[in-house]
Amino acid sequence: ALQQNDVEAMRAIVARMDGTTEATGRLVGQLLALARSEPDRPLDAQDLDLAELVQQATFEQVSAARARGIDLGFEGAGPLPLRGEALLLRELVTNLVHNAVTYTPAGGHVTVSVGRIEGGVRLRVVDDGPGIPAEERERVFERFQRLDGSGAAGSGLGLAIVKEICARHGAEVLLSDPPQGGRGLCVDVRFVARAGG
Repeated sequence: ALQQNDVEAMRAIVARMDGTTEATGRLVGQLLALARSEPDRPLDAQDLDLAELVQQATFEQVSAARARGIDLGFEGAGPLPLRGEALLLRELVTNLVHNAVTYTPAGGHVTVSVGRIEGGVRLRVVDDGPGIPAEERERVFERFQRLDGSGAAGSGLGLAIVKEICARHGAEVLLSDPPQGGRGLCVDVRFVARAGG
């Protein structure tokens, strides 16, 4: 970039550098989250409001969604008491919403919701993207696994991190078709047991 005399050429190089830096930063963040979610590390648990945490983490993804022309919405109200590690739970939400926004085509919809279930609380992320075939749904939770032909950049760590964080919090994560039918994916995270320290 420093060797360029043409301003437009310089801007193009700097834009590529910016994109690469952002992707590298995200990868480093994911690797740190994966390390923090390992079972041998003590959980820094505290009393939280799941609704507040999810709403804040979703709001942080609004700019990315708008840039792609995606309608990102949040539904639900708190308090929804949960005991867990805020940093890990925020990473869980960020990964799910980021994935939904990344894989949903322009003009699509992503809805993040929270609510009560029997014996606990639930987080749900529904999109109208391409979805994940039923036979691939278990495989995508493995580290560095990505669907063939997805076309989106990524490390294949997002859902592996989600599964690890769920395991640390006594939660269950399920992938299914959207409840309203049609294309897309529904991710349910059910916190049915209070996480211990």
